[in-house]
Amino acid sequence: MAKQTMEEKVKGLLDAKDVVFFHTEGNTHFFMGKQHSNGVENPYIITAEIREKELDWECSCKAFEFADTCKHIESAKIILVRDKHRTTMILIPSSYSGTDIIPSVIDRYNGGKK
Repeated sequence: MAKQTMEEKVKGLLDAKDVVFFHTEGNTHFFMGKQHSNGVENPYIITAEIREKELDWECSCKAFEFADTCKHIESAKIILVRDKHRTTMILIPSSYSGTDIIPSVIDRYNGGKK
């Protein structure tokens, strides 16, 4: 079997809806990516933090630890443009405290299962 190109991997993820937009908080967009490891239910967390002149992307998958990008980030980039999500920074009041959304995000992605 021939090795898949990044474009083929991204197309597969998008066709299967294995990467989805989930939430925006402040200047950060959150996406979820399905893990394909056996017995793993928690999704990968993909973030796009809006900076002054660019987006700062991160993914919790192992591949991202060794590269500047991964198939999950490349899929999320397509979703960001396709679904017309905001890419410009907004000012956030200094009183904004934020919340730890990651546990609730994972619970909702898994249909409420913990």
